[in-house]
Amino acid sequence: MPAIPDPATSPVRVAIADDSDDLRLMLAELVNASPGLECVARITTPDELMATVAETAPDVLVLDLLFGGVSSLPLVPQLRAANSRTRIVIHSGYDISRLAASALDGGAVAVIPKGGDPEELIAAIRRAAVGRG
Repeated sequence: MPAIPDPATSPVRVAIADDSDDLRLMLAELVNASPGLECVARITTPDELMATVAETAPDVLVLDLLFGGVSSLPLVPQLRAANSRTRIVIHSGYDISRLAASALDGGAVAVIPKGGDPEELIAAIRRAAVGRG
């Protein structure tokens, strides 16, 4: 298993995958403003997802649940298989209570609602980076 990133020596590398330009930019700014975190990729379409994650090797991927008009849940096991060190946090504007079990069963480590406290997302990213989901 790959080493867990140590924020004291290197930032946690985060990729943001969301089809909303405004939200993707806002999340990237939030991540970059958080000590010990760095946004290394902003992914705009599902077509870019696998290649960009493979190329940038983020520690954590924040993945929109409805990405490009389709559910991203089927992509989670594929992403985990291809990039086992990347931990996935699902970010959803939908009722997460009904989706959380499916997302977690597929390999995501957390499901966080959109529109909630931004610190909740940052905390989930930090937990994911150290493997606590």
